[in-house]
Amino acid sequence: MSTPTDEQLIERCRSGDPAAFEELVKRYQVLVCSIAYCIVGDFTASEDIGQDAFLQAWRKLSDLRDAGEFKSWLTTIARNQARGWLRSRAIQVQELDHTFLEQRDEVPAVEQEEAELVWSTLARLPESYREPLVLFYRQDKSVAEVAESLELSEAATKQRLSRGREMLRNEVLAAVERSLRKSAPAAPFTVAVMAIITGTSKTAAAATGAISTPIAAAAAKSVVGGAVAGSFIGLLGGFLGGFAGWYHAEYASQRRFIVRQALYYGIGLFVFSIPFIAMVCGWRPVETLGVDGYRKAHAIWMLTFFALNFLWMGWGFRHEKRLREQAVAGNDERLPRYRKLQEAGTTIVGRRWTSNQSLLGQPLCQIAFPDYQVGADREQVKQQGTARAWIAIGHCAYGRLLAVGHRAIGPIAVGTQAVGIISLGVFAVGVFAGGVMCLAPLATGVITVGVISVSGSMAAGMYAVAPLAFGVRAAKGALVLSAQYAEGPSAFAPHANDAAATAFIQSSAIMQRLDSLLQMLVQATRDTSLIPWVVAFLCAAVLLQKLVVQPAHGRTSDRSDGSA
Repeated sequence: MSTPTDEQLIERCRSGDPAAFEELVKRYQVLVCSIAYCIVGDFTASEDIGQDAFLQAWRKLSDLRDAGEFKSWLTTIARNQARGWLRSRAIQVQELDHTFLEQRDEVPAVEQEEAELVWSTLARLPESYREPLVLFYRQDKSVAEVAESLELSEAATKQRLSRGREMLRNEVLAAVERSLRKSAPAAPFTVAVMAIITGTSKTAAAATGAISTPIAAAAAKSVVGGAVAGSFIGLLGGFLGGFAGWYHAEYASQRRFIVRQALYYGIGLFVFSIPFIAMVCGWRPVETLGVDGYRKAHAIWMLTFFALNFLWMGWGFRHEKRLREQAVAGNDERLPRYRKLQEAGTTIVGRRWTSNQSLLGQPLCQIAFPDYQVGADREQVKQQGTARAWIAIGHCAYGRLLAVGHRAIGPIAVGTQAVGIISLGVFAVGVFAGGVMCLAPLATGVITVGVISVSGSMAAGMYAVAPLAFGVRAAKGALVLSAQYAEGPSAFAPHANDAAATAFIQSSAIMQRLDSLLQMLVQATRDTSLIPWVVAFLCAAVLLQKLVVQPAHGRTSDRSDGSA
């Protein structure tokens, strides 16, 4: 007799057959409870959450439109229930340990300690690796069943299991090390003994108060990946900007300065990277420096790097400006390339065109780029290069729908300076902003400030995820400062790398999505298949330049008269 499908069982359930739903419970109970356990880290609670998830699914079965999506729908309910369970307990996290002990008096102490050790180790693994491991050891060690349960390919499942086991081995070693270090008698032990002798029990109780500061050792590798992503984006932008500056330099002294800057910065970047290269090669700074020593060293190293970067850029801009002033005062000869560009500037006119169609008194589309002339005044550039339309493309673009240009303002804005609801650019401000420097409620890029902020380099906001992250509510990264919750190798907050921080961050949908987005950025920097897209983008930029400017050669620029 063939096994009934989910669709057939759900059809029977909707007809009022409880036995059909019992089959669904048997089919997915391991999956649901395992997913809940991967979030809450408690076997008993995960089963309670699993029961609640099935009950909610039974009550809301009529809301399920596609019976074929039952498994995905059910696991979503389980995840939401588990995160809700964590949220309801994050506020009372101080009493959690006592509550669990009272609830489990009937559980043997050895089993309880074993369960706590298992979760303390698994909790340090990323969720994408934790779920396959838990399901694998709960489903008779079948890769095929795990792959089917998580809707992954068998190849991807095997890869995650292999990587998860490696991370698990490292975490077990780190957990043993932490446990042995913490178990060694120290000053509190001495105080406790003397308290018994002298009767000062209150002093002993105060001195032996537990202070938990576990550092997620495996997190170092993941945040190094985030740092690599941010560094790659920054280096790519720096290379393009540096090459453009060298190529268009006016005087030889400026070119020599740019070359020296690049060499010195390369040496400095190599020095900065030495500790991270050593970690990739197997060095364990926690073992060498200790937990506190590693946190302090990492924080000082990262802050020094970012501070020197800003100082370096500021000094470089000022020094290059002084070199130009000295060259002008000394009447130095301009470089041939600059003279050629200067001469070509008088032979190029900007393209200006306006569509015949309009909507609500505004043209549907307008293109406006100013003539390229050395020494042109700002008023002339503004007059020739301002586009106002539903779709505006120009030096200064004001679009009611889309704006693209050096300065772009519109609901969707793309440009060097972009302001809009959705804005993308070097400097971007909006509701959602992406680029190099971004200010928005939702911000992603190299340096970001927002309510929800994710970056490959530095992020600040209510919720922030980045190698260098500053959060009001929560933050996660390599070097992290937060007013409430923080996770990372160097984390500073009232709840840093403790049970409260783990509970809040794992139960926060915002933090989980930010972390996933940062991992996507990391993977993108490692993906060589993106190289053709980057090349295509650069070619498109060159083509766009050819379209918006044209040699004069006796031709006049297109005016805003509706002609194509």
